Amino acid sequence: MKRSAKWASPALLSISVLCILGSCSKPKPLVFKGINQFKIEDVGMDSSTLFTELLFSNPNSSQVDFKKLDCQIFANDHLVGHYQQDSVTHILPNQDFSYPAKMKVDMKPILKNALSTFLSGSVTVHFLGTVKVGKGGFYMTVPIDFSRQQKLSF
Repeated sequence: MKRSAKWASPALLSISVLCILGSCSKPKPLVFKGINQFKIEDVGMDSSTLFTELLFSNPNSSQVDFKKLDCQIFANDHLVGHYQQDSVTHILPNQDFSYPAKMKVDMKPILKNALSTFLSGSVTVHFLGTVKVGKGGFYMTVPIDFSRQQKLSF
């Protein structure tokens, strides 16, 4: 009787641990869907402020946390800015959400190509970087690589 009780406790503990670990699945990466708004504020010769809302979708059936966004911003293939955000945002399951981002952009590369941009009436904006997504303190890095042709209104 002592022998079976001796083995029952570790076996029960092992089964419990396997059940708990099996229920914790790795979160699916967020889906980057694009840009909702695109505004240039505080226009200056050296730098301007860009405001945009980045759109994502959470394909997970449970809440995940979104943190540490780090991306470079390109305009017509010229690096114009870098954006970092290290705050945690809680994302509800199976939902689309927007993430507001306000950043400074370098106007020198934009002004170099101002005539061609003005004549075309649009600029290609490219966001390239990563974001960390996870739950329960475990995070994975998800790439962001999105371009958009943005019409300019004068």
